[in-house]
Amino acid sequence: MLSSLSYFKLQKSEGNKEVLLDLFFQFLGKEENKVLQHLMKTEGDATQSDISRLEGMNRVKAYRIIQKMQGKGLIEVIPFGKVRNIVLSSKIKKVLK
Repeated sequence: MLSSLSYFKLQKSEGNKEVLLDLFFQFLGKEENKVLQHLMKTEGDATQSDISRLEGMNRVKAYRIIQKMQGKGLIEVIPFGKVRNIVLSSKIKKVLK
């Protein structure tokens, strides 16, 4: 039901970016939204440590959310020594621009 309503809303929008982003955020969890908003503020690049310092986050929760988002193809994790850089996927960057 929700997916069919979303489909009709997309057809009516004719490429309206705000509507597409609003629909996109509706399908994410609260923590995933928080991580995505943070990545948008930092131009699509942050460390896992930065994400774990967000309100309501800790290291374990940040790790699990990042793994979940990586599985969905929303972000990419780039290890650099002991630091894990979190980057928005190229597909998501295109939608957000």
